[in-house]
Amino acid sequence: MKKLLVIVGCLLFFAASCGNKVDEEFLEGTWISQNDAEGKIIFDGETVKLGENATSQTYAIASDDNGKFNITFQREETGGIETYYFQKESKNKIKVTKAVLDSPSDERLDEKDLNTEYKKEDTGLFSGFFNFLGIVIVLGLLFIIGYLLNKRVKK
Repeated sequence: MKKLLVIVGCLLFFAASCGNKVDEEFLEGTWISQNDAEGKIIFDGETVKLGENATSQTYAIASDDNGKFNITFQREETGGIETYYFQKESKNKIKVTKAVLDSPSDERLDEKDLNTEYKKEDTGLFSGFFNFLGIVIVLGLLFIIGYLLNKRVKK
């Protein structure tokens, strides 16, 4: 019986650590703002995030099947509407064209390469360990409930 429990425990640990491993793929690069300040830009699925902290600006992107997408937003400093057109050229290279509309500083940016780096985050073993711990706790609670109910039925 003990051997069976050890085998089941090992299988649960293996399933929790391998099965729930999450790989998040995104592009992270350098963003040069209007005042030439350098910051991070992150392309993550459906959004573009300018800046790396939680209060940074996040914009939804419109995309087509060819790896082209754009974001349009109103810039607070100038009051103008800016549209950035992005073209994903390869796994870790994005070409960007910025079009500024209705802005006092009507600047246009020719196509340039965005300094991007392909990132992959995986949750690793520790996340799997905590998933395993959660499974063990739930199974333990079910065992205790079953034991208590079985004890009541026997009386």
